[in-house]
Amino acid sequence: MNTTRFTEICYPLVCIHADSVAAGEVNSGYVALRDYNRAVVLIDVGDMGSSATFDVDIEQATDTSGTSAKAITGKSITQLTQAGGDSDDILAVEIMTDELDVDNGFDCINAEVTVGTAAVECSVWIIGFDPRFAPVSTTAWTEVVT
Repeated sequence: MNTTRFTEICYPLVCIHADSVAAGEVNSGYVALRDYNRAVVLIDVGDMGSSATFDVDIEQATDTSGTSAKAITGKSITQLTQAGGDSDDILAVEIMTDELDVDNGFDCINAEVTVGTAAVECSVWIIGFDPRFAPVSTTAWTEVVT
């Protein structure tokens, strides 16, 4: 029997809360992955305005200020479109920390959300998991019921 709790091994590093995002760009803000071996960016897309497009790119940087920011190759979603019937989709982008440019000190990531033409309801979470030191803190959770 596995007794490991989700909240002992996964930590919400940052969240763009569910809301209507107007055309333009929204960033999660850079978060450090130094205490995790892996991360997942969870994306929940609700209603999309007429002709809306939705893109998410994952970027890396050497610190949480975004120093030397650059895209992580292969870590972008396929563009969603209202015309393509992509409303109400759930997506995940998985990241292993060794996929970052660790040789040059890159250990922070940011989810860059780009909405085109019309608003899109969405939320984006970056979850750190497979911690280097378990258990992880539970301070980011409003409540944990076990």
